[in-house]
Amino acid sequence: MSFVKKPVYSAGLLFLLAMALAASFSAVASECYGKSPAYKVALLELYTSEGCSSCPPADHWLSNLGQGQFEKQQVVPLAMHVDYWNYLGWKDPFSSKQYSQRQRRLGAMNNLRTVYTPQFVLNGEDLRGWYKRNGTDGPIEKVNNERARASIEMTLEKKSASRLEVGTRIDLSAGQSADDYGLYLALFENDLVSVIPSGENTGKTLHHDYVVRQLIGPYTLTSQTGLLRESFTIDSTWQSQNLGVAAYIQNAKTGDLLQALMVKNCS
Repeated sequence: MSFVKKPVYSAGLLFLLAMALAASFSAVASECYGKSPAYKVALLELYTSEGCSSCPPADHWLSNLGQGQFEKQQVVPLAMHVDYWNYLGWKDPFSSKQYSQRQRRLGAMNNLRTVYTPQFVLNGEDLRGWYKRNGTDGPIEKVNNERARASIEMTLEKKSASRLEVGTRIDLSAGQSADDYGLYLALFENDLVSVIPSGENTGKTLHHDYVVRQLIGPYTLTSQTGLLRESFTIDSTWQSQNLGVAAYIQNAKTGDLLQALMVKNCS
């Protein structure tokens, strides 16, 4: 597979098409390696903010869900902190305009009149009533019952204190068109804690997991198989042992997901 690079949202990120390195995946024997299962793994996005008083329960729900279903390769949970509540007295340090824009695109896709927090999006579709579920029944299992239409293999290697290299191999299933699908990579961090001095959550200590630090893509898929190498720049304030990378193949026009995979850093 070759990839056509769309504009990248973070400086210093490197792209290299490396078909000659594909054979290296067969010999990988490392904890920093993952391969997607034959069934479809669900992609669950949480749009949240530290400036939103109703968001902490959703953050907690996502953390608990990830601890159980992520390990079983049922779901890839990602928390994207939006920036549109920053005017309420507290600027969320994890927020980004990029995530707010992504949420708005998904909202338009779902014919929503407005965006809101906390919002869960499951494989591109607005997910309501999450607080009524125990985290293991219903929509996620429905996704898992589908056969994946692509496979993903991924390796993580810490090249230096400031650089994490990601190798990703993609194979589309027979008959699956690459048209309109793109590969996304999300660098996330776990075990984050914030003591909030102002705003709607004044005085609270907030705990976060699967917080997206960088999101890059889409890389346009132009054929059935191939390998991508990408480097993430690691900020000195981030805890390397708590980092990981999620990869997912999604249709930017419809939200349809072919497959998702998450690998935690081990170096």
